[in-house]
Amino acid sequence: MSYDLEDFYPDLYPLVPGCSDVLVENAILNATIEFATKSTAIHYEMDAVSVVSGTNEYQFEPPADSEIAAIVSGNMDGDVLSILSAKLANYRYPRHREFNGRPEAILRLDNSNFRLYPTPDTSYTSGLYLTVALKPTRTATSVPDIVYEEFKDAIIYGSAYRLMAMPNKDWTNNQKSSYYRALFDEQIQMAKREAERSPDGAVPIVGYGGIGGRKRRRRAYE
Repeated sequence: MSYDLEDFYPDLYPLVPGCSDVLVENAILNATIEFATKSTAIHYEMDAVSVVSGTNEYQFEPPADSEIAAIVSGNMDGDVLSILSAKLANYRYPRHREFNGRPEAILRLDNSNFRLYPTPDTSYTSGLYLTVALKPTRTATSVPDIVYEEFKDAIIYGSAYRLMAMPNKDWTNNQKSSYYRALFDEQIQMAKREAERSPDGAVPIVGYGGIGGRKRRRRAYE
């Protein structure tokens, strides 16, 4: 299931009277992108990836209208992969192009691509399983149900601080903008801690055919 950006309007309009639909929708989308990127709280289990011997770079296949904010976890033929930063990848594997082996680590290169370390020396059919954190694209018009049902307050706070910081508008209020920004940042940290906690694998998972899809959210152990 998903919710249109318009579903946030009734909670936001009273805070910014006179603001146009275009500005409100843009603020909601930007707040959702920031929230999703910083909290990494919108998790999605990708379909299994077939790994080819001698090939270490692959493309993510996120749902429609979404991008990869981060890799949450990876499992390679039963083994847990280390998730690397670019700096750590360069430190651990400075000559990765020269060596092949069983992949033991993964790096998100950008929103579309990732790299395995070391380069696989064997092919694994449907051997790689990834859980990733999603964020909406700049052209998304809806968000997954978890955003509205669990993080709606955060999105309202994030939208309000943006709109109230606009200069010379009827709804301009720098003091309240700072207030809502603080609330928004607090919500991001709370969501991030919850997403990272999951001691028994109970990580919130988005199950849907895209940001605009309509399937229920489930949990990783279901």
